[in-house]
Amino acid sequence: TGGRWGPLFGLALLAWTAVIIIYFFHFGSRDWIWGVSFLDSAPIRLAGLVLMCLAFVMNVLFAAAVGRSIRSASAPGQEPALVSAGIYGTIRRPGYFAAFCLAVGAFLIVPNLLTLALLAYTCVVTYGHTREEERKLTRMYGEAYERYRREVGMFLPRVCRRRRT
Repeated sequence: TGGRWGPLFGLALLAWTAVIIIYFFHFGSRDWIWGVSFLDSAPIRLAGLVLMCLAFVMNVLFAAAVGRSIRSASAPGQEPALVSAGIYGTIRRPGYFAAFCLAVGAFLIVPNLLTLALLAYTCVVTYGHTREEERKLTRMYGEAYERYRREVGMFLPRVCRRRRT
């Protein structure tokens, strides 16, 4: 879905991949650029690992729910169906929620000013990219998507559903 934010979002994911690979091969790299010492503990790293595992699970659920729609979208002249089943019945943007979980988890495992700046960048770019896609989906699906937006939270489930008056 390219757009203005798409390449910036891809750059964020590429940067996080580099952080994880560098950390894997050079454990001491978390201290390279001003480590955030109060976050440097085993329980915090464990929380980061849990968030990264959640990101993996969210991506599996995302792929399972959207797989058929992606396959049909590649057929010439066919518009993909609005996916609102599976994880999409709980949150609208599970792939981007997974990106947030990955970024926060990696920051907690490698807490330094560089990864903090990358986390802030990722949040801004992911939100911008998501809003851009939301506008595109509203144009594609119209009222059906508007109804879906009112019922299902963007990144987190809606605790209280809006009542129609």
